[in-house]
Amino acid sequence: MNDLKKKLIKNLENDIYCRIKPSKKHGVGVFAIRDIPKGINPFKITGIPCLKSRVLNVKDSELKNIDSEVLHLY
Repeated sequence: MNDLKKKLIKNLENDIYCRIKPSKKHGVGVFAIRDIPKGINPFKITGIPCLKSRVLNVKDSELKNIDSEVLHLY
């Protein structure tokens, strides 16, 4: 597995806690998709480069540790 792919999978496993979606009260809101441990910044900047024109093939077995709500986003 290449380094970028490892970083992306690690990011999915450890750094995704929220999503943006429509809010009934305020137009658009930030919603937690899994528990956010105390002391964790859910808006952490990961420094992973944008992949606008790259494709990474990821096997299902490589995503076995990803939270189901995070997988749903992707």
